[in-house]
Amino acid sequence: MRSPPSAKIDGAPFSANVSIATFAKGKLVLTSFSNSVQLQIPEAKVGRFPIKLDEKGRQVGVVLGLKAGQRYISPSSGFVAIESLSATRAAGRFECEATDLATKQKVVVTAGRFEVKLAGK
Repeated sequence: MRSPPSAKIDGAPFSANVSIATFAKGKLVLTSFSNSVQLQIPEAKVGRFPIKLDEKGRQVGVVLGLKAGQRYISPSSGFVAIESLSATRAAGRFECEATDLATKQKVVVTAGRFEVKLAGK
């Protein structure tokens, strides 16, 4: 079973199609041509990965970005968990506190899930 990334953003349903899903050289990448989802996890493996910011407020290590309509959502804290990872498939979940980059308002992302087939496999 595959399911596109989905979540609730401030309680409202969100989903996005993934255009590219790869796992190469230890890095898991999910992205869409419309920029509705961006997920990058270096040194990916089954486990939980915290979302961290550097001193300038940029994500380091794990990168997660969502676009809901015209809202660009940038996490400031939270996690991405990989629940299964193989040469052909990746699945997991995510939750975070974030900021709407246009309005600077705080946003809560809950019940995030993904299950994708990896390219080239």
